[in-house]
Amino acid sequence: PMEHCILQNNACNIYEQYFQDDEVMPLVQRTFSRTVNVYRDIVPLKRPITHLSWSPDQGNRLAVSYCNTDFKKMKIFSCNSYIWDI
Repeated sequence: PMEHCILQNNACNIYEQYFQDDEVMPLVQRTFSRTVNVYRDIVPLKRPITHLSWSPDQGNRLAVSYCNTDFKKMKIFSCNSYIWDI
């Protein structure tokens, strides 16, 4: 019996339309965004961000880690990450 459950395909069809009579509701409020602060990397080379994380205690610190997507091409790469006290 356990083997049957393991071998059973429990995947759902992502292309199936499960709710036929769903109507699209209009937005109550218009969406918008604005830039409040800009935090710049002090390394002159542009590098992509791997992860952003807020501090769990008071939420006033922002930690940023970076990655090197062209690690085979670059000889010098800064492995520094930053924590900003906001």
